[in-house]
Amino acid sequence: PSDLTAYETYLLGMEAKHRVTHKGLDEGERLFRRALEIDPDLARAYVGLAYIYEYRIDLGLGTSVADNLTKLLDAARNAVRLDPNDGETQLVLGDAFAYQGMADQALEQYAKAEALAPNNADLLILIAWHLPQLGQPDRAIELTEKALKLNPNYPYWYNQAIRYAYFFGRQFDKSVKYSKLITEPFA
Repeated sequence: PSDLTAYETYLLGMEAKHRVTHKGLDEGERLFRRALEIDPDLARAYVGLAYIYEYRIDLGLGTSVADNLTKLLDAARNAVRLDPNDGETQLVLGDAFAYQGMADQALEQYAKAEALAPNNADLLILIAWHLPQLGQPDRAIELTEKALKLNPNYPYWYNQAIRYAYFFGRQFDKSVKYSKLITEPFA
């Protein structure tokens, strides 16, 4: 970032987003937009906005699914435009395509994201979370297991992605194991 105040505002937006509440998402969106007012070239603020719209789609929040899909795609495209060499910008564009049902484009973006950040466990588990719906459950398991090796002390939210990947990869015993670790789905 060219301005540390913009970066600090972005970090506060991420903290608000992580609460995964209606109020937290609204606060996160406001902070990400404020970060972009301070530094219009802060690609990560657009990444944060993309995550906000993903959560709103998943949770049925916001004005409408169509509106959130449009905002998600716009934010993701802006993120990539500003920093095409950041794996996370490529990841959120892949997510935007996946949410639009554009499987080939999503897979292409995920491949770019992984190539740019092959050892980022968070990025790998997020890709793995989407792969079963794109017809790649075996690849989802492969990325899940790599993420677990890279980060054996992973954050709580991984359990949701892990159980999903194992379920669609037909490894039901492992899916059940990780499902039992989920006590608060949005923690």
